Amino acid sequence: MKDLRVIKARVVLPVNSIAMRKEFYPPSLLIAGSDFDKAESVEMNGRTVTEFVVSSPELILARVPDVLLDQRLTSLKVYSTVAIARRDALIEFGLTRPMATVQGIDRLVQSWLLIFMTTPGSDLFVPKSGGGAKALIGKSTDRGHRSVATDVALSINRTKNELMSAQSQYLGLPLSEKLMSADMAQVSFDEATSVLTVVVAIQNMVGQSAEVSLG
Repeated sequence: MKDLRVIKARVVLPVNSIAMRKEFYPPSLLIAGSDFDKAESVEMNGRTVTEFVVSSPELILARVPDVLLDQRLTSLKVYSTVAIARRDALIEFGLTRPMATVQGIDRLVQSWLLIFMTTPGSDLFVPKSGGGAKALIGKSTDRGHRSVATDVALSINRTKNELMSAQSQYLGLPLSEKLMSADMAQVSFDEATSVLTVVVAIQNMVGQSAEVSLG
């Protein structure tokens, strides 16, 4: 069985330093880092850079978008598209371009994430559906951050139970797309950025595993 892919994973490649090259017109940034031969896109202050050149696996020359010429650079990210199972991937939702189908362990991860991020009550046809993880974003927590970690664990468990129940009704579903287990493998909290990171380990019925990192 195949679905359209609506989840995309992107890895943030390491950036070590940046330098403005004003001798270039239009102004450009020389970005130093690693694995740039795998670079797919560059973002400055959240805006996609339309022109950049990978000169080596360690260097990228990127044109500064016109709308940012008079602004201070607050963020810069270099992305590479990878398989969904990569642990250090950032997850995005939306139909990929070009549109493609997904199956096997990738389809299982996609199905799990869609339920996990759904807020119960938001689906008029299945009001009880959803792991409720999206509703936890921005929620206050205790000093040790145990309460939000517990809420995430409950969301993981609700998602696992709902997906297993739904899949039990489809006898023709391939074993590679059936959920065996979904467990919180790691949880950490960065005091400096107030970011909670959770790693969920997902396994299908044929023993294949994937790790999803959510922040």
